[in-house]
Amino acid sequence: MRSVVTSGDSQGTRRWMLFIGIDTAGSLAAKSFSAWMKVFDADCELVCLNLPRDAADADYLSLLARMRGTSGCVGMQVTNHKVRLYSAARLSFDQCSADVQTLEEVGGVVVSGRRLMAVSPDAAAFRGELIQHLSRGLAAVDIVLLGGGGAARAVVLVASALPNVRRIAVTELDPRRRSDLQRWVDRVEAHGVPDRIQVRSADANDELASTAAEGSVIVNSSGMGKDVPGSPLSGAVTFPRRAVVWDLNYRGELAFLGQAQAQAQSRELHVVDGFGLFIRNWTWLLESVLDKKLDDQTKETLWQTTRSMQNRA
Repeated sequence: MRSVVTSGDSQGTRRWMLFIGIDTAGSLAAKSFSAWMKVFDADCELVCLNLPRDAADADYLSLLARMRGTSGCVGMQVTNHKVRLYSAARLSFDQCSADVQTLEEVGGVVVSGRRLMAVSPDAAAFRGELIQHLSRGLAAVDIVLLGGGGAARAVVLVASALPNVRRIAVTELDPRRRSDLQRWVDRVEAHGVPDRIQVRSADANDELASTAAEGSVIVNSSGMGKDVPGSPLSGAVTFPRRAVVWDLNYRGELAFLGQAQAQAQSRELHVVDGFGLFIRNWTWLLESVLDKKLDDQTKETLWQTTRSMQNRA
């Protein structure tokens, strides 16, 4: 499926940006893109392209060739396909950022001339979000990631560099993906990342969330509540006191978020959805592909504009 979201009046050569995923047209980004371009004072359109989860290597290679060979392309945002795009096409990029090489995933592409640079908006966004969530002065907390997809790798990479994180636990339901995640963890630990990362089966979700230290960060990185129904936790879980309970989803049924909100007062929880991460991610990438930095006031305008678009949905 392909759809185009235009940004407004055209001045000169039209610039365009790709957005690939599973259901991109339903994203808040597709609905907000025209408004974003007004905030950026830029002329660009968003081309939404859906690929199946089992897309062939040739699909990714063809996509990059089209970006390189078509005038006006400034870049690409990637969701759902980050790890697969890297494994299928990493040699087709002219440059991969250090985060991309470490994470073994491509979250975005910046086009300059005919050169394609693979980047990681996730890592940039998570640095800002995690530092904010862990800035409450607690001496030692755990990070529990319920789901081992591409977003989880970015959290692991960022959290492993923070001094007050004592343990990082990542769970994954699928044995093949869990094995691949363990291989990645072994590699990054061998290259200097502190040896405090556990990879567990999703059967351990309840145990890990319930026994984490006070003030820990419990993250729904499974996609459940958006891509598929439900929550990665059962109804029997009691969250640690003063925990940050963070659902990376910002749309869908958000069952995990509901579980946290039900305990928010009694357990003194800080409950967060994925909206802030979503905005940070897109802002960072748009600044890169449009070569235009926003000041803090303009970023706040972008935030409020997007929240308004979300409330209309």
